[in-house]
Amino acid sequence: MRLVFAGASNLVIRTVQQLNEQTRHDIIIIENDAALIDTLNDQLNAAFIQGDASLPSILKEANPTSCDFFFASTDRDESNMIAALTAKALGYKRVVVIIKEESYEPICQELGLEEIIIPLRTVRRDIINIIDGERERHLSDYIRADLRLFSFRVSSDTEAKVWQTLAFPKTQNQLSYMTIVIHRVP
Repeated sequence: MRLVFAGASNLVIRTVQQLNEQTRHDIIIIENDAALIDTLNDQLNAAFIQGDASLPSILKEANPTSCDFFFASTDRDESNMIAALTAKALGYKRVVVIIKEESYEPICQELGLEEIIIPLRTVRRDIINIIDGERERHLSDYIRADLRLFSFRVSSDTEAKVWQTLAFPKTQNQLSYMTIVIHRVP
């Protein structure tokens, strides 16, 4: 996959490091700070474009139509929103905007930015899930593969017949390890 990140924030640096460990992606980081690019150039398996990621001329350097994702991921919400809108206008296939301030979410949606990540909301959800005794388990955290364990919450009055209508594979060769955990709650 070809991935473009706007800004070399700590989140982006850690994400790219993890992506470098897992699989081979074509990664481009757009960053204003030349000194930071020099520092990261030897640390990350990524290409760098120096400049402002909200400028069409800079975003075009990454060849938008050949990119699978554009992540507006600077440390400033406003910059992310402008960069995401510009990327969308230039034809990036998928544009993801990262915002800290939740009150920007309806504005992003109104502007047509549909893929939104709000880090504090994600952390808050994880904390609540831990308190509730439930948490999505990612097997890939333990095994180097693209596996996931999904957990579903259903009310105690949910009938088993509902689960029988799901089209699960009937033979072992159709199934490459699927685990379903159902939590019944009162």
